[in-house]
Amino acid sequence: MNQIKIGDFISLKPCFGMADMVTTRVTGLTLTTAPRTKYGVEVESVTAAHVYDNRVLFSYQVPDGSGRWAYSEQVSAWFADSAGGRDAIMRAVANRIA
Repeated sequence: MNQIKIGDFISLKPCFGMADMVTTRVTGLTLTTAPRTKYGVEVESVTAAHVYDNRVLFSYQVPDGSGRWAYSEQVSAWFADSAGGRDAIMRAVANRIA
């Protein structure tokens, strides 16, 4: 998958990579002009190349409903919000949260 869009799922290590891996839904994407910077242009989707270049700031929510953000370097995988994959991923997320 070469595009990541709002609504897709990501696996990441929060707390600047110091916490355990979580899987969550992307709620926002910011494309930056330089690697590992926090400010840029809010977009609906980014390419895998942007992620590999560490030029994406991901916004997401945690189970308590609060919003968080992460640098590209914290993201290890992403999954499309497709009809076939969404249910399996949501079950996996629910099992991790429980």
